[in-house]
Amino acid sequence: MIDKVFPKIHDEGYKFIVIFGLVTIILYFISNFLGLVGLVLTIWCYYFFRDPERFPINDENYLVSPADGLVLQVQDSDGPKELNMEGKKFTKVSIFMNVFDCHVNRTPCSGKLTEMIYKPGMFLNASLDKASEDNERKYYKITNLAGEDVIVGEHKEDPISFSLDNSFSEVNLSDQEFSKIKIGWLSDMNGNYQYDPEIIEICNKQLNNLEKHKVIIENLKPKIDAHKLWNCWGTLRAKSIYEDIITMNIKDVNEMTPQAIWEYNKGIKLTEEDAQSALNSRIELSNDVNSLFGDFDFLALPSQQSFPFDKNLRNPEKINDKLMDTYHRWIEIHIFASLFYLPSISLPRTFPLT
Repeated sequence: MIDKVFPKIHDEGYKFIVIFGLVTIILYFISNFLGLVGLVLTIWCYYFFRDPERFPINDENYLVSPADGLVLQVQDSDGPKELNMEGKKFTKVSIFMNVFDCHVNRTPCSGKLTEMIYKPGMFLNASLDKASEDNERKYYKITNLAGEDVIVGEHKEDPISFSLDNSFSEVNLSDQEFSKIKIGWLSDMNGNYQYDPEIIEICNKQLNNLEKHKVIIENLKPKIDAHKLWNCWGTLRAKSIYEDIITMNIKDVNEMTPQAIWEYNKGIKLTEEDAQSALNSRIELSNDVNSLFGDFDFLALPSQQSFPFDKNLRNPEKINDKLMDTYHRWIEIHIFASLFYLPSISLPRTFPLT
C-alpha cells in the first residue's frame, strides 16, 4: 500500500522535485493560494517521475511495452532511414503518454544494443501522426535473443561507450575519465573455472599495470551460479544445433563431426519444458550480471582457459590436471559474454613459447 502512495522515483526526477519544492516554498511566502498551486504541481512532478516495478511474463516470444500510455496506432512501417533500415518492414506501435502517465521508458526485450542515434527535431503535440517523424527523438536498435532487430526509443548514453564500427583504442578519454573506470575481476568465478597454471598470474600482472594508470580494479566473488550458467548455455546450444541439423535434412548424422553428433544426441532428448526452463534461467542470470554493471564499467575474465595445445587434438582432455567432462568445457569461459550478448574487448598478451 505504501508503494502505491509513495512509489519509487527515477534518479532523474529528484532534481526536478527539489526545484518544484523550493519554488513552492517561495510561492507560499507570496500567497497561500499560489503556495497551494505549487504544492499540487510538486506532487504532480513526483508522480511524473515515478518508477514502478514491472513484471514481464518471461517469454521471449513477446515484447514488454516500453511505455505506459495509450496505443494510438499499430501498423507496418519501413525502418528508420537514420539506421539505414528503410528497406526493411517492421510493425510500428505508437504509444502516447499524457502528463499523468508514468514517463519512465523501458527496453522491450533482452538483447544486444547495436546502434543508437539522436535525431534533433521539433516539439509538436505527441498525439499527432507527424510528431513521430518531425519531433526530436532518439533511436536505439536491439538485436534480441532470437536474432531479430528491435527499434525502440531513448536510452541513456554510457560515457565510456564507443561505436561498434571503431575500436576502443580510438576513444579519446581524458585522464579524469580514464581514472574513473572500474573493472570487476571475476578471476576463476569462485573456483568454478579451470585454467592452465600461470594464466591467472599473467592476467593479474596486466591488471596491475592498469591499476598503475589509476584504473580501479576490484576482485569480485560474484553471486552467479556457474553450474546453472553452464546448463543453461548447454541446453540452448544443443537445441539450436539440433534444430539446424533437422532443417538441413542430413541423411546420416553419423557422417557429421563428433561435436555435431554430440550436440544432436543431446538436442534430440530435450523437451520444450527443458528449453523454456533454460530461457527462464537466462533471464534470471542476466539480471545477476546486470546488477554487477551497476557498480562496474567492465567485467574482466581471462580470454582463454588453456595455453595452445597440439593441433591434432580436437580439444584438451585436461586443464590444470582436471578432466574435461565434455568436448567444449575448455571454452566455458566464453559463455559469460556469448549467452548475454555482452560486447567484449580482448587485450592481446603473448603466451610463453614453452
